[in-house]
Amino acid sequence: MMKEALLIIDMSNDFVDDKGGLTAGKPAQKIVPNMIELADQFLAKEQWVVFCMDAHEENDPHFKLWPPHNVKGTWGARIYGKLGQWYDENKDNPLVLFVPKPEYDAFFGTELDQY
Repeated sequence: MMKEALLIIDMSNDFVDDKGGLTAGKPAQKIVPNMIELADQFLAKEQWVVFCMDAHEENDPHFKLWPPHNVKGTWGARIYGKLGQWYDENKDNPLVLFVPKPEYDAFFGTELDQY
């Protein structure tokens, strides 16, 4: 049986919150309720919900092109708002994964393809 996965990409404070270092702002904030609804649907069907998030070191070479963002262990790297609350409430479910990624591509340098 083929399973589907919901990949939630880079919905961090730095990319979504108004105070984020590289925020998309209101457009990104507006889709959070839909993402939560979709995540609930995937779990109800016993399908994967995967949070793929930029995870940078303080002196990451990316910061030569972009302002600092998603530095490991910072407020900016946390999952944004109610989506972060959803993750906290469901992170112990084996179908909910958090995949830190060093590059744009969620499959490059991660174990995502193995799941």
